[in-house]
Amino acid sequence: MEGIERMNEAGKKRGKKALIQIKIDTGMGRLGFLPEDFRSLMEKIRDYRFILLEGIMSHFAYADLKDMEFIKHQLMLFKKCIRDTDFKGIRHIANSAGTILLPPSHLDMVRCGIALYGIYPSRDCRLKIPLKPVLSLKTRIHSIKELPKGYGIGYGHTYILKRKSRVAIIPVGYGDGFLRANSNKGSVIVNGKLSPIIGTVCMYLTAIDVTDVTEAKLGDEVVIIGEQNGRSISAEELAVFSSTIPYEVLCLLTSRVKRIFTGGQNASSSI
Repeated sequence: MEGIERMNEAGKKRGKKALIQIKIDTGMGRLGFLPEDFRSLMEKIRDYRFILLEGIMSHFAYADLKDMEFIKHQLMLFKKCIRDTDFKGIRHIANSAGTILLPPSHLDMVRCGIALYGIYPSRDCRLKIPLKPVLSLKTRIHSIKELPKGYGIGYGHTYILKRKSRVAIIPVGYGDGFLRANSNKGSVIVNGKLSPIIGTVCMYLTAIDVTDVTEAKLGDEVVIIGEQNGRSISAEELAVFSSTIPYEVLCLLTSRVKRIFTGGQNASSSI
């Protein structure tokens, strides 16, 4: 209520109504008013002259709708609040998984998140709709050198070369959002071939083994997420390598990483 009062005061100072949306906590345990308090809340809002209630919303407690019974319970509570107050404004609750798996949750609008990147929030969603990944993460080879068998790579020598090897350095690391948990796990793509990540991922540098990519040279494109010459690495795969979820893989990409937008209104623009 304190937030609503502050919004009312802000509207009063500007001489116009403050447009707000109210969140109902139907089981997430995070933000929002409890359903049992919603009717009295709606009655109180009528007394605020500089508040205009545009919409009400809630949020599913399972991003992947793993517990459909609880999700349906949340939706039932949300709809009950709408009925009990005869609210006629915008109503929304569906996340990516709800949008794909639970049509009754669509209401007036949906809030797709990870699905906008072409990434499935759960395996069940793969059976319902085809999605195409739209984000790629790429860099280029910074340097290459040959090192002898037994040579230690990176901080702590967490990887010891098992053979004479060509080691390439790529200018990306946990300072860019490429998790340190990827150390000695997974691969990147160089010239259409998988090149293992070796040693500890540093702040801005990572070592890869390009011994079997004999044609690899300085400046060659390296794909961390995306496709090259028919071979691909998904954000889901990278999440497995780093023991996390695709959401975190995407959210952790820092402002150091140059964004290039292709297609649509942002064609060929970059930041």
